[in-house]
Amino acid sequence: MIAALHISGDVADELTFVKYALDEHAIVATTDLAGTIVSVNAKFCQISKFSAEELVGQNHRIINSGRHPKAFFVEMWKAISSGSTWRGEICNRAKDGTLYWVDTTIVPIRHTGGPLLGYVAIRADITEQKLAQEKHLEEVNAELRRKNAELEQYVHSVSHDLKSPIVTILGFAGMMRKNLGEGQMERLADNTERIIRAAGRMRCVIDDLLELSRVGRTSGEVGDVDLSEAARSVLEELRERITAAGIRVEVGSPMPTIRAERMRVWQVLQNLVINAVHYGSTAAAPVIEIGASRLGDTVTLYVRDNGKGIAEEHHERVFGLFQRLERKGAGGTGVGLAIVRRIAETHRGRAWVESSVGAGSTFRVSMRDLVSEESADAKALAEGNDGEQHE
Repeated sequence: MIAALHISGDVADELTFVKYALDEHAIVATTDLAGTIVSVNAKFCQISKFSAEELVGQNHRIINSGRHPKAFFVEMWKAISSGSTWRGEICNRAKDGTLYWVDTTIVPIRHTGGPLLGYVAIRADITEQKLAQEKHLEEVNAELRRKNAELEQYVHSVSHDLKSPIVTILGFAGMMRKNLGEGQMERLADNTERIIRAAGRMRCVIDDLLELSRVGRTSGEVGDVDLSEAARSVLEELRERITAAGIRVEVGSPMPTIRAERMRVWQVLQNLVINAVHYGSTAAAPVIEIGASRLGDTVTLYVRDNGKGIAEEHHERVFGLFQRLERKGAGGTGVGLAIVRRIAETHRGRAWVESSVGAGSTFRVSMRDLVSEESADAKALAEGNDGEQHE
């Protein structure tokens, strides 16, 4: 415990008291006009790890970290030598080589109307704040690098998947021109159909990309979604496709209710079921299972198939944009699972797959209950009122 300084009213020196207060709170040093250190307090020695004897008589270059350009100190010296107060953040180097940051204010010392006598520097240790800022900046930069890598992959994938139908359209358009010149009307009709199919594929890709871009823009339509009802709706929508593939579907009961965006939950189920139909129908007796469970405010739903499965090295790849493990006859645009993962993330959850070759695949998606803005405001108000009642 630090002893208080007792001051007698008739003897107290106000400046002595101010100095005592500063020494207790701040890192303080005084220098002469040449910048030579005249005095330092205990906190200066503590943070710099130099003794007072090692510091007095030296220039502040003794703690120069080399992190600031020469112009930084030139501007500082220009300000204080003209009689102005300077303030800034400085990175210094302690005796043991460690770096520390100080928020510094340098005030010129002068008698009223007289010349400058020296300078007093008052500093506060802000090392923890600067380290936290640097860590945050590193995280932001890492996220930007990740986003840039995703963007590069996105541009590459979009270029590839849009270029293919364009090449098809141009190729068959050229053949149509030739068919017209030769009067080959049967071939003209066939080539027209090929162009229409290629244009349709291009439209599907564009529609899926637009849908992916919309994910994360909350519609505000947050409500209770019955997953059993949502699953039945999706299965009815895909009934013809499921029947044609000879797939038996089993839906777990009961399935929980989640507070979420209804359309997004429906999209998750639809994309997972479509994926299971594409890749699970290879089994001799294909089966798709749909189920969900709740733990606290998190609901995890799954769609399982008994198809050929996915090798572990491809578990992350399948969630990438335009990633299809089997190009030939795979169907789809390769955007569905990317949409599923994006929706899960916007609902504060995640999406992953559990699978191995020959053992089928189980795609799982966790999502946390969302709270509408109205509900959030009501909850905050209720908590505020409750706090007042207990005061």
